Amino acid sequence: MSKWGKSPRPDERLNSALKGLDDRFSLYHFYTPISHLLIGPAGVLCLVPYQQAGTVRYDADKNRWKQVGGNFFMKAFGGEGMGRPEKEVNFAIDDAAHYFKRTGINLDAYKPEAVMVFTNPNVTLQADESEIPAVTAAKLKEFLRKKAKTKTLPDEITRKIEETISV
Repeated sequence: MSKWGKSPRPDERLNSALKGLDDRFSLYHFYTPISHLLIGPAGVLCLVPYQQAGTVRYDADKNRWKQVGGNFFMKAFGGEGMGRPEKEVNFAIDDAAHYFKRTGINLDAYKPEAVMVFTNPNVTLQADESEIPAVTAAKLKEFLRKKAKTKTLPDEITRKIEETISV
């Protein structure tokens, strides 16, 4: 229900979080097998949104994500559980790799990556030890700008991807 239900939906929250990002970035919702695909200087990124509230922490010893707090009623009856985010992230990366291979786009050394984005403004994130990048929606632009400084996706690959998706 959270994917297509009432506003703000995950796509709307991601749009809001990325508002003001320069035009070198392109965000595609539901155009590809990846629900939320961001292409730009920071690379090919699968954005995996989560709407959990409360404290979300990654336990490195158990290799598990855990949500503490938030609205008990929503967690018990109406909200989505955390599930296994690492599996969801891996599926998104695999889907992206297969999509680009199928469409004939060679990403060379620029493999698709994923970012967990916690879109609920009432979330406290404790994920420093996680191998999977995890950020709040408020910190997403900052994360992308830092990432774009370290390893940028060449413009010719970006154009080829945009042309393929736009067809």
